[in-house]
Amino acid sequence: MPSLLLALSNIMHACIQEDRELCTVQGNILDDEELINTLAQSKITSNEISAKVAEAEVTEKQIDETRELYRPVTVQASLLSSAENIALLNAQVALEAAHTAPK
Repeated sequence: MPSLLLALSNIMHACIQEDRELCTVQGNILDDEELINTLAQSKITSNEISAKVAEAEVTEKQIDETRELYRPVTVQASLLSSAENIALLNAQVALEAAHTAPK
């Protein structure tokens, strides 16, 4: 994701530059080759970012689906852990009771 954020930042800066260039163009915009090249590169970059965003969405969905596969396991582990803690607590209580019982 950091590379995606960097790409988005770069495209934002390019858009700002394009806005400046568009504001300063005099005459026919189609005669300004540098501006046309900048716009073409921005379009390419925009398409690349769109593809990366789509890929990130697919990856996020796969991660969410995989996470859900582990949910039943985590519930069972939690129950086992709780049962183990109760068993240890019962053993400690029994041991304490044995030591404090009148003789």
